[in-house]
Amino acid sequence: MALLMARLVARFIARLIAELLAVLDHFHALKGKTLACFSRRAMKRCGFKKQVYLMFKRLTFLLLGLMLALPLQAQNAAAYRAQVQTMYVAYYGRPGDEGGINYWANQLAAVDGELSEIIDGFGNSDEFRDRFADLDSESLVINIYQQLLSREPDTGGLTFYVEKYDAGEFSLASIALRINDGAGNDDLATIANKLIVANEFTKAYLIANVQYAKNQIEDAKLLIAGVNSTSASVTAAIDELGFLLETFPAGGALRVRLETPSGDIVFQMFSDEAPITVANFLSYVDAGFYDGTIFHRLIRGFVLQGGGFSYDAAAACPLVQKTVMAPIVNEASNGLSNQIYTVAMARTSDPDSATAQFFINLNANTNLDFRDGSAGYAVFAQVVEGQAVVNLLAAASTVTLSCLGLSDVPQYVFEITDARRAP
Repeated sequence: MALLMARLVARFIARLIAELLAVLDHFHALKGKTLACFSRRAMKRCGFKKQVYLMFKRLTFLLLGLMLALPLQAQNAAAYRAQVQTMYVAYYGRPGDEGGINYWANQLAAVDGELSEIIDGFGNSDEFRDRFADLDSESLVINIYQQLLSREPDTGGLTFYVEKYDAGEFSLASIALRINDGAGNDDLATIANKLIVANEFTKAYLIANVQYAKNQIEDAKLLIAGVNSTSASVTAAIDELGFLLETFPAGGALRVRLETPSGDIVFQMFSDEAPITVANFLSYVDAGFYDGTIFHRLIRGFVLQGGGFSYDAAAACPLVQKTVMAPIVNEASNGLSNQIYTVAMARTSDPDSATAQFFINLNANTNLDFRDGSAGYAVFAQVVEGQAVVNLLAAASTVTLSCLGLSDVPQYVFEITDARRAP
């Protein structure tokens, strides 16, 4: 289904581009009409009415298409995350960590949703070797059934998968995928319920700002293991989740360090005021998304923006836009102001369109704050170290990059070589 959706979205966008080009053709056709065609008698002879009709017909399709395309892409991204979360439950018996989910969802998007293309890479990890390396083939297959379906395998299924695994025909990760894809009735309900709890866990540990690392995995695994096909098991697990997270070590002050050739910049997160925005930003950080991206927009005395493009000197157009996750809701009404050295999310004219790009305020830009009549731009962090680095970058000259139609591009490449959580 995810592969079909990806292909439909690709074809739909291609059609939109074709329609846009057709609209431009009609516009040029109209533009070429002489003034003599604009009398009532001459319109029919010149084909003016037909050109207007065709142009507005195509414009209507184009506008409706644009309204539908973004939700389809968002649904596609959500489907990839759901597939990866399901494989975390099936293969590792636990909820995925946000960084891992986003990394593998991006890998999945790169192969048009074909999970079989990445499944062996997903299963080849230190975590698997640490936890399951000592189990024999039969125990490994039984473990997958228990983790995903909360039951023992039937004899025929167990024999089949053990033989295929021992013969090297199936990897263990591909067996987990096959068991998931072949589920029905109560098994299907069990998988759906485990996925609900796993998603709640992944969202909750980020908001609670607690650690979810090697020492916490076993507790998370036990939480998922108690979920079956009944709604009561879901309710019980979610009720337990809050108490479980209280036993996890605090994550400490949420900081992110951006390493650049000019020096480091450290962001202090405002997780209480902007929990959704912070969780979104950290998910990109944990996935390594910002590594190798650049600050691509600079307006002196206003903003320094980055997080959306990488740089490839060998490419026809050196700025390469990165694939992002679904947009988030705008938290600009959180009471935080766009003061100098605060960090906010960039977005389009749609208030709820922010994804990965962010900007550092180079001045007190209170005109970007939430107020009556203005949705504002959501502040979620503050530069607490590296203000001098920001000032250095902000003093650069800018150019226009015609291949993308971007103005205010820094003349020099300001790369984020590494972005990670900082102590």
